[in-house]
Amino acid sequence: MKTIEQAIPKDSHWSDIYGMCSSLLCTIHCLATPFIFVASPTAEHCSQIGPLWWRTIDFLFLGISYLAISQTVRHTTSNWIPRAMYGAWALLLAVIVIDRLHLLHLPEVLVYIPAWSLVGLHFYNLRYCRCREDVCCT
Repeated sequence: MKTIEQAIPKDSHWSDIYGMCSSLLCTIHCLATPFIFVASPTAEHCSQIGPLWWRTIDFLFLGISYLAISQTVRHTTSNWIPRAMYGAWALLLAVIVIDRLHLLHLPEVLVYIPAWSLVGLHFYNLRYCRCREDVCCT
């Protein structure tokens, strides 16, 4: 059985597409959470902590996103894209961990900034910084 990293073709644009989809799904997950638990009959209990499977989805998206970034930075033609992607990912990880451990009370909007930054960076890289037939990549 192939690992996720082996499933992403190394010489194609798929790592950027996986990264964009992972970040978009993470954003949708974060947006949907309050609505799902408000509609739940056990909303009072679930809105505070949520079921374990729902809380672990954040870390699943972080893992997929990290794998997509690690593949993307191997094939980018830009010098700044790797630093920006890993920086946005680290910020997303920090915000999620701080929120989960209740270390600080952060506004919920802070999770969307690095998630949308990753979407934008993957899109930018896909559009402008990928090796193509008409561009020599060394």
